[in-house]
Amino acid sequence: MVKAVCIMTGAAGVKGVVKFTQETDNGPVHVHAEFSGLKAGKHGFHVHEFGDTTNGCTSAGAHFNPTKQEHGAPEDSIRHVGDLGNVVAGADGNAVYNATDKLISLNGSHSIIGRTMVSKSVNCRCGQIHERVLRIEVVPIASFLHQLDRRMKGSTAGPPLAYNLYHA
Repeated sequence: MVKAVCIMTGAAGVKGVVKFTQETDNGPVHVHAEFSGLKAGKHGFHVHEFGDTTNGCTSAGAHFNPTKQEHGAPEDSIRHVGDLGNVVAGADGNAVYNATDKLISLNGSHSIIGRTMVSKSVNCRCGQIHERVLRIEVVPIASFLHQLDRRMKGSTAGPPLAYNLYHA
């Protein structure tokens, strides 16, 4: 079993924890995320290609897309590996996301470990995903606020506004 975690923080108290679990090497990945401090509504949820956040989310690149497919929804057979759909926040600003995904992986060529997680909306966050081994703690090393122009062809999600980078 492999596990990974991404801790996300953003403007105006936005916070999120995303946990990934893969039972077997070629098996699906269960994704569980909890967010608070969001504006009510949908917020795009993606894995981006690079773990580089030295220039804010701009340096995170586009959606993780090793198979060179078109953008799509999580249930589509043709989509970027990093397309995870939306989290939907209620009037209280909280959101819970649970999904099992067959395209992402925590190992091999579709591994998301070391890449950046981005949620796009008015209050957005992105964070780097790292393997979490039970004996190793996740330690924060940087927190930034940065604007990002739309880099995704056909993207209507809007720019991410903040991210928090974590290393294992």
